[in-house]
Order: sequence, then structure tokens, then C-alpha cells
Amino acid sequence: MENVYQQHGYENRKDYLNNLAEDFGLSRQEVYTIASMLPSSEDFDGLITTLEDYMDGMDFLLQLYKMVQDKDFFISIFSDLEYELEELGWSVDPETLINDLLFNHFGLTIEDDRQLAKLTQAILNKKDLHFLKALP
Repeated sequence: MENVYQQHGYENRKDYLNNLAEDFGLSRQEVYTIASMLPSSEDFDGLITTLEDYMDGMDFLLQLYKMVQDKDFFISIFSDLEYELEELGWSVDPETLINDLLFNHFGLTIEDDRQLAKLTQAILNKKDLHFLKALP
């Protein structure tokens, strides 16, 4: 008897997640991390939507990066932001902190709460934003 992954043409869940990583252009670790936040029953529905939202956040992050003048400073403030939140005891939610940093340092404000949430998730999931330097 075939399991749900075999019914969709994959050997198992790992094979399916690895294929998603390739399809979305993400690292396996990124897909595994996002998948671990959802029950496996969401693999063919909720996980896809979550990955699409994550990619929207990454696209928006890239757009912001291209807009700012001081790209090295942008990378330094948003790399490992989770550490800043946890270890340094920031008392605000991550979205507020990111919006405040964007406004205070770059004069940018994100008014769309959904877009801000996607951007925040992308920044927190990526941790190190130095990869942006290699992008065109």
C-alpha cells in the first residue's frame, strides 16, 4: 500500500521536502524548518502556501535591499535579528522592531501588515543576510 508521498510520485516525506526545496530555490534546511512548524497533514496544502508566503517575503527583502544606499549596514542590522530579540531582551514584537529599524536608519516604512509579517519571517528564517551581496 502506497503512502501519500508515493501517491504523489515521491519516495517518502524527505524526498518530497527535498523536491520542494529545489522547486522553490530554497535550501533544504529552510524547507525542513518551515515544514517542522506545520503538521505533516499540511504538506500538500498549508506547507505550499507557507513556502509561497516565505518566497514573497524574500522577494520583498531583496527589493528593500536594492533600494537602500548603505547595503553593508542593511545586512549588519538585519543579520541574526533573532539573537537581538532573544539575547538582548527587546521588548517589542519583531515586526515593530523591523519597521522601526527601517524607518530610523533608511527612512522606509512598511504599512501593509501582511507584507511586514512576510518580511519579518524571511529575515528571521534566513538569519545571515550576507547572501544578498551575491545577488544581482
